Amino acid sequence: LFALTVRALDGQPVARGGSFELTESAVEIPGLAAFALNVPMFETTTLEITKSADRPSVEIGDVLTYRVEIRNATVSAVEDLSVRDTLPPSFHYAEGTARVDAPPAASRSVEPEVAPDGMLIFRLGRFAAGARATLTYRVRVGANAREGEQFNTAQGTGTLALGEVVSTPVARASVRVRRGVFSSQQLILGRVFEDANSNGLFDKDERGVPGVRLYLNNGQSVITDSAGLYNFPVVNEGAQVLSLDPVTLPRGSALARSERRDEQSWTRLLRTPLGGGALLRQNFALRSTDDAANGAGDAAALKNNLSTDAAAARAEASRQTKLNGNLFGASESETKRGVESGKSIEAGKSDESKTDGPRASGTYELTTNETLEPVAPGAVRVISPQPDETVSGAALQIEVRTNAAWTVAVEVGGERVADKQIGERRIDNKNALATFTFVGINVVPGPNRVRVTAIGPEGQTGQSIELTAYGRGPAKRLEILTDKQELSAGGRDEALLRVRAFDQWGHPAADGSVAVEVTQGRLLRVDEEGNAEKNQPRADKNSGAGIGSGTDKISVETGAQTLESQRQQIIPLVGGEGALRLVADNAPGAAQIRATTGSVETQRSVRITPEVRPSILVGLAELTVGSAQPELSDDSGERVRRRLAFFYRGQVLGQNLLTLAYDSNRPVNRTNGRDRLFQFDPLDRAYPLFGDSSTRYEDAQTNSKLYVRVDRGRSYFLFGDFDTDNREVGLASYTRRLTGAKLHLENSRGDYVSVTGARPDTAFARDVFAGGELSFARLSHPEVLPGSETLVLEVRDRRNPEIILSRETLIRSVDYNLDAATGELFFLRHISTFDFSFNLIQVVATYEFRADGMSTAVYTARAFKTFERAGLKLGLSFTDQRQDEFGSFIVGGLDIEKSLPRGGRLRAEYATSRGRVAVGGNLFSTGFDERHDGNAYRVEFEQPLAFKETVLRAGFVRADEGFLNPFGETVTPGSQRADASVEMRVRPSSRVRFQLMDERNKTANVDNSRLTGSLFWSESIGDRLRATVGYDFRHLKDNLSGRETDSNLITVGAEWQATDKLQLSVKREQNLTEADPTYPNQTTLAANYQWNQYT
Repeated sequence: LFALTVRALDGQPVARGGSFELTESAVEIPGLAAFALNVPMFETTTLEITKSADRPSVEIGDVLTYRVEIRNATVSAVEDLSVRDTLPPSFHYAEGTARVDAPPAASRSVEPEVAPDGMLIFRLGRFAAGARATLTYRVRVGANAREGEQFNTAQGTGTLALGEVVSTPVARASVRVRRGVFSSQQLILGRVFEDANSNGLFDKDERGVPGVRLYLNNGQSVITDSAGLYNFPVVNEGAQVLSLDPVTLPRGSALARSERRDEQSWTRLLRTPLGGGALLRQNFALRSTDDAANGAGDAAALKNNLSTDAAAARAEASRQTKLNGNLFGASESETKRGVESGKSIEAGKSDESKTDGPRASGTYELTTNETLEPVAPGAVRVISPQPDETVSGAALQIEVRTNAAWTVAVEVGGERVADKQIGERRIDNKNALATFTFVGINVVPGPNRVRVTAIGPEGQTGQSIELTAYGRGPAKRLEILTDKQELSAGGRDEALLRVRAFDQWGHPAADGSVAVEVTQGRLLRVDEEGNAEKNQPRADKNSGAGIGSGTDKISVETGAQTLESQRQQIIPLVGGEGALRLVADNAPGAAQIRATTGSVETQRSVRITPEVRPSILVGLAELTVGSAQPELSDDSGERVRRRLAFFYRGQVLGQNLLTLAYDSNRPVNRTNGRDRLFQFDPLDRAYPLFGDSSTRYEDAQTNSKLYVRVDRGRSYFLFGDFDTDNREVGLASYTRRLTGAKLHLENSRGDYVSVTGARPDTAFARDVFAGGELSFARLSHPEVLPGSETLVLEVRDRRNPEIILSRETLIRSVDYNLDAATGELFFLRHISTFDFSFNLIQVVATYEFRADGMSTAVYTARAFKTFERAGLKLGLSFTDQRQDEFGSFIVGGLDIEKSLPRGGRLRAEYATSRGRVAVGGNLFSTGFDERHDGNAYRVEFEQPLAFKETVLRAGFVRADEGFLNPFGETVTPGSQRADASVEMRVRPSSRVRFQLMDERNKTANVDNSRLTGSLFWSESIGDRLRATVGYDFRHLKDNLSGRETDSNLITVGAEWQATDKLQLSVKREQNLTEADPTYPNQTTLAANYQWNQYT
């Protein structure tokens, strides 16, 4: 009907119809449909530029090569092209190294003009249409180059034929500068050992002492490894004081005698003439005292870096009966077999059990002195399995006994077991007995009917015995058992964890694996005796992990990285059970243990109590006078420098544990300098290979000069870095990380009241990035407070985006890197747009950034009470954030959780927001005139039933249009959703689900509702194929347009487990009538390959 002629008004080229080719001529579009599907393209940039460096990090004195690529994307030549390159401070151009490659022309040299401000200007001349050029040059990193991330920028500028000046965007390349040998940072390493010959040196016949703790004057501590080694990989410049903790020495040990006064103390002063930039080595020699014999029992504990109590618990655990699959204990049949046939057959004078190995296949004649109960002709006796016994291995083994003249026939599940599966046939002529052992018999999960019949010499049948043997099925229930309910903080006490899996019949589940994670502490794999395995990796994928009481962080490092990986372990289930050891952290709190296998999970908590210990004080007072000192030789004009730093921990006023730290060199809660919250930035730290696996802690984590913590039982007062207890409370959550004061009062039942107060000089922001974008992303605000960021990967329902299906917290230096100065994110893993089921994936980033002139006060409160008899938990939350310009912004909430029979749960939440708040972000931000007054509600119900494994579920969530909590969970204002479902197993291989859902959305721009009724059937065909079919009826009503739509959607799909690692699926969704806009007709094909157990 229509034909279009398209020409750019600004004279720039556009794309030809149906192609990406550019032209300056008019473009003819013959039909409107073609125009709708082929929008003409035009240039967004005329010149393109990229910049890169040949290495990610450099040291002082290194030579670095930069590469600048330029492309003319226009159809016209560019005249007088120049590239202006700005180098970081103390980066110097190396003369004669710049070259330009612009094929087909030959490579040529070019020398830049150096501007007074150090900018390099490369004159490249005329640049043809579509031409590409590569400019490379080298720079030297000078002695005054700043440590950390340094950026180099380049921009191209030229003139078009009509005289228009065009420029490229600014290209950036970053390198991380390390001081190298010029660094003032220091390394401390050493060993604690028993000096047997009293020469003060570690000799080859002497052994290190594990489990000994050493403190620095800033509160950092380390626990020696199994060889007595320790290290602090990065210590700031200046003098340091290192102290041995006497309470961690084994009994009967003391400092070795020395003629030097500085070696007669637990504390040593470490410093260099230059004040830093050195590797400091400090050994501690110990000797045995007269009562060393009394400490002989500590040897096992020393070898495993544990206390004597922990070693005793380990020894007790090793004496427990090993699993064989029958309710985690020895089976009755095995006990009887030991009585009936153990040590009963002799060959000559030799016991058959004393043979060197299994006999070869054949017939052997042996002599027995044992007298067994006879079996009459025609009768039969089943030795194993016993009735209702669980099969411990992968296959069933049946042992039966009859008269020597008779044989037996065995049926399992109605099928005859072939005689070739007789692993052993034993004829006892003395007792007139014949014993047959059938091996390798396959069983199905659950009950298996076993029938044994005696067969006579003439083929006649005799007595028949029927019994049931249970094959182990997949895990349907987990439980966690611990040998201790409480652990003492300090990194030395431990508990043995046993994770048991049960199938739907209450028997040990089939062998598999279970993932275990803990919120506080370290998880160590164990051997068959329950002892921690040697040479376990002590690496962490996140150098910034923290641990502490509740959510208060105390940073921990081990080896080259931190302990985050040791908070998660995947262990095998053998006989339905797996074991781990939980090692306590250096701070009190509750360690929440979570075990998961498939969709089954369970939780348990172990309390870590304060370490009641004698006092220890490690301190340093320093005064420097005179400009000749190296630390005063800069241009600051200082002639006097003073420093006070100390760390104290010990009991005060009874059973109170006081931790106090102060460092006058630290700034006061600012984002400048090297400040950071909660975590070490792995990119800012050097990790030389020391060859030890010592464990490091930071016990005084604060972004201020002062750190104070007073513990009494489960209660404590803290001034330092903390997370509020409102962090994980749902709609009323408050996730900001703060530096200030916190009071936490808790009783022995876990009831608590927590109050916090802080005055941050930073602002909070929340950014959202869609999956499938490039690996680079930029936060909406620069100057991010390092360590304050939290990145979460959210998977949202593709049809109902307000529903969050899963959340995964990303880990710095493993999943992403961040340039705190510019707010640039670089993702180290690919983040897809959709998941396996085409649900939406997005990254939500929350962080603190510099906000000059902002005055903020934050007060939070949280109360929690458990009513054990009623199975009820009640929580109250309150947050008041006050800003000068906006006043108070209040978020309050109530949450209730009720335990129901058979593991059911009912949870209800209420939250309210009042006032104005300043929040920035890339999707939304708040203004001065916007008030956010509203309420939100959520109810969740889940109740399993015994009938056909039925599960009842229901939910309701509603948020007023004015409700806003940018610090908590994502909720859509103006939305309401209610749903109810029933899911049951109608047959062993079939599951069915009925669901009703009502959705309503009403804001200033949206007013609609949708009612959905669904039926879903899933059928398992064998072990590897599953077919699904579903029907959905939807009634959609748009109140703004008055349109109503009824849709009937049929869904048919299949999932095939092609191999153990490869899964394929296909699904077709077909509307029988008019389609709902969010449920179009479509076919999806998917494949999922598991590279290893983690990927």
